[in-house]
Amino acid sequence: RARAAVLEARARHAAAGARWGVAECENELGELARAAGDWAAAADHYAQARAINDALGSGDAIFNELNLALVHLETGDHPAASLALIRGRDVLEAQGRMAFAAAVRVLALAASTLAEPASAAPTGEVEAAARDLSACGLVDPDVARWTARARDAAAQADRPDLATAFDGIHRAQQAALGRSA
Repeated sequence: RARAAVLEARARHAAAGARWGVAECENELGELARAAGDWAAAADHYAQARAINDALGSGDAIFNELNLALVHLETGDHPAASLALIRGRDVLEAQGRMAFAAAVRVLALAASTLAEPASAAPTGEVEAAARDLSACGLVDPDVARWTARARDAAAQADRPDLATAFDGIHRAQQAALGRSA
């Protein structure tokens, strides 16, 4: 039902020549596909949204790229996710979107830990990212989910300090989302 409504909105935006609206609908279709576990469709919708936003010169293109990074995480391409998230963090910081940058920094650290848990970032870097995220107050289910996975990867790599740092972020995010850790 939600998909049908977004498809209708996309058609109306396209008919009106509102390319930004089409991009927003493509991104939302990507979100729906990702929620359904259809990674290929999600990636396609995010890529279409990004192409439109890039053509428009919109700063929102970075969010489409970050959503693509989440698809990379889902499909196990942790190195690609890490690179995209690091780039996204840099862009968001340059745009002054510090709350989003803090969340993306945590996700980038989680992705790099999933890619190479034994040689992941120092615990202090994760703890600093946790402080920045806590200070800005941004709460996101993806941050909660991927910090739990990074925690588990760090624990399996015998990095209990890193696992504890990710667990703290996970628990704080879960609590803020009204979920139990």
